[in-house]
Amino acid sequence: MPTNPGKQAVVRFIEETTPGTTPADPDLLLFAPETQRISFGLDKNSKESLDIGEVDVHDFFTVQNAYTLEVEFNLYDVTSGLADFLARRSDGAPKAFTIEVIPDEDAASPHYIRCTGWRVNDVALGGSLDNPYVVTITFAAGLIVDPTTSDPGIGTGSRETKTAYATRTSNAVLKHFSSGAITLDGSPVAVLLGSLELTVANGVEASYTTGSAEPVTTATRFGNRRYTGTADLSLDDGSLAHWTRVDGFTEHSLAIPFGTGSGDDILTLTGVRFPSIEVEAAVDTDILMGGQPFVAKTHAFSTVP
Repeated sequence: MPTNPGKQAVVRFIEETTPGTTPADPDLLLFAPETQRISFGLDKNSKESLDIGEVDVHDFFTVQNAYTLEVEFNLYDVTSGLADFLARRSDGAPKAFTIEVIPDEDAASPHYIRCTGWRVNDVALGGSLDNPYVVTITFAAGLIVDPTTSDPGIGTGSRETKTAYATRTSNAVLKHFSSGAITLDGSPVAVLLGSLELTVANGVEASYTTGSAEPVTTATRFGNRRYTGTADLSLDDGSLAHWTRVDGFTEHSLAIPFGTGSGDDILTLTGVRFPSIEVEAAVDTDILMGGQPFVAKTHAFSTVP
């Protein structure tokens, strides 16, 4: 019996105007032309029922169903692949999405998994020298339906292909870690044989009603947004001339470019602080600050002039 290696798996999304409801005639979009991973599952939160007259468990019961959904992809288009997921709804809440997974789109009778009410919980951006930027989006508080061979339908909408993605994003190219100098307070900061990691967390929690194990997608709770990350920084080519820039609890701005050409995107974090620092010196290497943790207050996108 042949098994599905996941090579034909496709995942698409559309933003929901009403959380928990897929828009009519949806135009389902690709996250990127290169999706690395899709992970989804169910935690039934089962509890034990015990009896003082028995030494074994008497019964089990389910309190709440908690669903998980995570998508990881290489970053091509900064707007649709990163900025749009960081943006909030007009009411200040994280955006809600319908996610559709087709495990084998080329099958004669493919299965469809249409998931609704998913709020953006964590958005993680990671990069290492000469490697692509990778975006990982963790969704929360949504519902996952059973797989079905019946197409849930798109009406007059569409399911985006890779060719259509290229057209929509004006042939966006793969964004990689070394495409532009990361700057701290406007001055270049070298990133040497290391990496940059950023996570933006929305603190999304599912809500439940008495008597129901399913989350209420229209009443999702969310907390304060928090920015955390790590960066490998050099200190002025081996000297400690820039030590004072990061040793105090001083706020900085950290700019992360996704290219050097006019019109390329820049992600700027403001209110950046380094709560702890560690300097390392080793044989045949410069003095480095590796994996320095940082926090930030907010972000903004701009473009290279």
